[in-house]
Amino acid sequence: VLEDRQGAWLVARKVAVDWSPLALLSKNFSAGRIAADRIELARLPVAGTQPSQSGATTLPVSLDIKQIDLPEIALGQALAGSGIAELAAKGSFKADAAPLALETSLNITRHDGKQGKVDANIHFAPADNKLDLDLKASEPAGGIIANLLKLPDAPPVNIVVTGTGPVANWSGIGTFVVDGQIVT
Repeated sequence: VLEDRQGAWLVARKVAVDWSPLALLSKNFSAGRIAADRIELARLPVAGTQPSQSGATTLPVSLDIKQIDLPEIALGQALAGSGIAELAAKGSFKADAAPLALETSLNITRHDGKQGKVDANIHFAPADNKLDLDLKASEPAGGIIANLLKLPDAPPVNIVVTGTGPVANWSGIGTFVVDGQIVT
C-alpha cells in the first residue's frame, strides 16, 4: 500500500519479484520477472511540498526488469473517468544509471468490456544523443486517455507517434485523432 496525505492511492496484491539481491552490490537491480495478481490505482499521488532539486537527472542504481506481468490493474474513477477501468500490462524495462539510458517495451490492454490498447517501445540514450520511439494508443469514447487529457465529452482517441534519430535533431511522425478528426 502506498499512501500520501490524502490516504492510499495504490494497492498491490500478491506481488512476486524474481530478482538477484547480490546485483545490488554493483548498483544494479536485476529482476527476471515482476508480477502482481492485482494493482489498484485509485488516483495519482498528491505532489509533495518539498521543492524539487535542480541539476542532472541520475538514478541511484541501474534497473533491468526482463518481464513485467500485471494481469489485473484497476484504475479508479479519478483516472478512468467513469467507473473503474480494468487493464492488463506486460512488458520490460531497463534503465542504466551512468550514463543515463532508458529502454522499455510495454503493452497495455483493457479487459473490462471496453476496447483500448497502448503499445510503446522506447529507447532513450541522451549521452548517445539517441531517441527511438514507437507509440500506438487507441480507445473508444469514454476512454482513459481522453479523461487524462481532459477532452470534453471524452471522445474516441487514436495516437500514433514514431521516430528515430538524434535527440538534438529528432525526426518523428505523429498523428493524433480525436473523434475521427486529425488534430494539428
